[in-house]
Amino acid sequence: MALTLRCAMKAEPLRNFRVAAGAGGLDRRLAAVNILDYEYDGIGESEVPRGLFQHGALVLASLLFAKNRPQLVLPALKALERDGAAAVAMKTVCMTELPREAAEFADQANFPVFFFDNCYFEDVIVAVSAQIKQHNDFEALECSAAALIENGLSRSDVRSLTAELKLPAVPFASCCCLSRNAEAEDFYARFADAERLCGGTALALPYRGRLLFTMQVPEGSPAGAAARLLARAGLPAADYFIGTGELHAEADEFDYSLIESVCACGHAERVELPLAEFRSMGLGRLTAPLARSRWLVSFCDSMLEPLREFDDKHAAELLPTLRAYVASEGDAAAAAALLHIHKNTVHYRLSQIKTLLDAGEGFYEQAALAVRCEAFVHRPKS
Repeated sequence: MALTLRCAMKAEPLRNFRVAAGAGGLDRRLAAVNILDYEYDGIGESEVPRGLFQHGALVLASLLFAKNRPQLVLPALKALERDGAAAVAMKTVCMTELPREAAEFADQANFPVFFFDNCYFEDVIVAVSAQIKQHNDFEALECSAAALIENGLSRSDVRSLTAELKLPAVPFASCCCLSRNAEAEDFYARFADAERLCGGTALALPYRGRLLFTMQVPEGSPAGAAARLLARAGLPAADYFIGTGELHAEADEFDYSLIESVCACGHAERVELPLAEFRSMGLGRLTAPLARSRWLVSFCDSMLEPLREFDDKHAAELLPTLRAYVASEGDAAAAAALLHIHKNTVHYRLSQIKTLLDAGEGFYEQAALAVRCEAFVHRPKS
């Protein structure tokens, strides 16, 4: 999760920054902090060299070069924006308001310009540099979690990565995945607080807006361990969907428990359960971890897309009928009751479906697998 200007402004001493213009750019990524001194002293007379400031930098300036020359502010802002600076923060030494043309440019380009006082450049540099490091560490953890969950690593690679992450050594380990069920909030701050409160007793990882934790499960109950972990991390259980993986005693099986906990959390979200255990997911124990498999995606598409396209053209309701048929364990009468239609209508539609799909033997087994996998599959982005 990248550090943005909006997030950085929540920390001291940036809280007294006021936005003079360009408020539409507050979600720009902040990657560095630089000082503008006299680099633009001759900006009105000659072309300023490119690359004087880092891409994504918050540029601190006192505008001494523009003292009594406010016409230099606009070309300075244009040069900074051209070179990819995130924003400029001006200390109220020579100027307290932006010239009109400069403010108009900043608003049009969504290039934030701040004014500040009552603090030193050094204080801002220390505060912003600390935030950048923390967020870089956060992003590195998220990349590690994604590699373990999505990349199908070898056992030796899993061992190496878990050693780098300093996985706590416990005899019976499981993972817990949390997904916020309320309105969005500052995910980084929530993760940082939870990591701090865990105090090294659990490894915490961020993953695509979710929180992942290792858990010690001495009593063989992942659900009980999850409740204790949330209490220790200061996270109200009622605010989250919770998924737990199975027990794994070896470090090179860490990715298995991570994947299982993410799958269980996704299941909890879909069926709106406060907590789901991977071991209780039935067929989902097989299909959910294979959600990105091209063969599973291809199989589901071959069974369901023809019905979806036929329904779009003819309003035939074939796909809803197949879903009801599977939900009724292959009982046409029960499916008809679910759909509030006659049993013969269900039989007629099933006949249409079989003809359209040319599924051959084992039609119900294929249909049931496709329908039950429908919620799990992740199609790659084009």
